[in-house]
Parts: sequence; C-alpha cells; structure tokens
Amino acid sequence: MGRELPSDYIAYNAHLYEHHPAAQAALGNCKVDEKNVAYFFTHSKPSLILKSGYWKASAEDVRIENNENQIIGFKRTLVFYQGKVAEGERTHWTLHEYRVNPKIIPNLDSSLETEMEHYVACRIRYTDPNQKT
Repeated sequence: MGRELPSDYIAYNAHLYEHHPAAQAALGNCKVDEKNVAYFFTHSKPSLILKSGYWKASAEDVRIENNENQIIGFKRTLVFYQGKVAEGERTHWTLHEYRVNPKIIPNLDSSLETEMEHYVACRIRYTDPNQKT
C-alpha cells in the first residue's frame, strides 16, 4: 500500500469472465506487471463457468474495514480450475474481486447503490510453480 497504481495498468474488461485467464494479455485486455499480476474493472458475474474451465470461490468473502471499524468493502478470492465443474484441475491462477460497500456513501440513490454492487476491481495473478520465492 501507499503506492499509486499506474492508470495504464487498470483496464475495463467487460469480457473478463468469458476467457481463460492466460488469454487476457494475448487478447490485449490488460498489461501484466513483473509479478504476473493484472488489474481490471468489470461487472461481477453470478456464473463463472467458461468453455475451458471455471472460477471457484476459495473462501468466504472478507470484509474490508477502515480505522473506525466501518465495512468499506469486500474481497472475494477465486481460483481457476481447468475442465468441467466438479472434475476440474486446480490451476495457478488466482482472482481477487474487490467490491465497495455502497452503504458507506451517504445519501446514495438506491438505483446507483444497486449498480455499484455489480462493479468490481479485480486482481488476477499467475503463480509460477517453478519459480522460487
């Protein structure tokens, strides 16, 4: 934290959940940094099943709180599995979705609150199993 993320590394990607994560950079949907991480803004999708595999939540949503213990957002972690649901093989791709808690914004119109709940900032990362940390 404490560092700004360059704006050219954050892309709006309406098709994030439609392609295998490895295809995102090749499709020109993102820039990947030196740590194999890419960032996106997109719509959250209820179905995370692709032709080549699926994203599966690896844990419960985590609440993000400020210094006053107010819930300002939520983080959801997903792992990409290659293959069909329930038969897939876990890959080294991880996706973190970050959602703002619209309840923290005073006097927010209810239609805008509903719309905000559907947008997420995402962080996709490939962890190379052969790379030593």
